[in-house]
This record gives sequence, structure tokens and C-alpha cells, in this order.
Amino acid sequence: MFSFWGDSKTWDQDPKLLGNLNVAFDIICNELGNEWRMFARKLGHKEALLQQIEYKHPRNMREQIQQSLIEWQKREREQATVDKLLSALRSCKLNMVADSVEEEDRFCEGAVDRKGRGMRKMLGGTYHQVAGLFLSGVVMPKKSDFMKTK
Repeated sequence: MFSFWGDSKTWDQDPKLLGNLNVAFDIICNELGNEWRMFARKLGHKEALLQQIEYKHPRNMREQIQQSLIEWQKREREQATVDKLLSALRSCKLNMVADSVEEEDRFCEGAVDRKGRGMRKMLGGTYHQVAGLFLSGVVMPKKSDFMKTK
């Protein structure tokens, strides 16, 4: 997971504002490839910033993507949302990456612990992290997640 920082302490430390973005950033960094510059431009980055990021992190595309997302989040502050990331991904025709972000978001939303608390809020984890908790018995899916068959 990434940790993010900025100027406002309340903004930086509010898990509700950062939890969904942490998961989305992780997926985007893992799945986005050479198209990262086009995606960063859709997020509103100037070419000079992209060149600066590439200069600071040569031959490390994952770090370049991560830094471009962090810079976007710093600029957008509270307006930085998963929906805006999804919109930018889809406008770049990066639908598979956007689908992965949406699928992860949906899966983590349905996960609850034995006391009925939402695990995404507690964990902020990725699909694989939460799935590991299912297998270990720490997390149980909601009853509504099961399809009823006749």
C-alpha cells in the first residue's frame, strides 16, 4: 500500500479519503504499462512534470506511475476520487485496468468481519489481501454475496 502526504493533516490522515485511492493506485501501478504518460496527461499533468518524474525515476515505470498518481492526488486534494481515475482510464481506452479497479472496489466493499464491520474501511487492502483473510477464516462474506440457486 502507498502512504500519501500533503499540506493538511486532516486530509492526509482521513482513511475514508485515502482507502479507496490506495487500492486503486496499487492496481493502476501494477497493470498500467507504457500508456502511463497518456493517462497522466488525462489527469491534467503537464509535460514538464512527466519529464521530471521520468528523470527522477529512470527505468522504473512502476515508480513513474506511482509518482504521477501522488502528484495528481496532491493537486486535487479532496476532489481526488476513484471515479475520476476511472473516467481518465476509460477516456484513454484503458478499460481492462478500469475494470480491475472497479472489480477490486466491489469485492472489498462486500467483505465483512464476523461482527459485520466492513473490511475495506478496516483494511484498505487489495483483493488478494482480503481474499487471504477469507481463506484464513478472519473474514466472512455477507449473506447477500451468495447467489441463491434452486
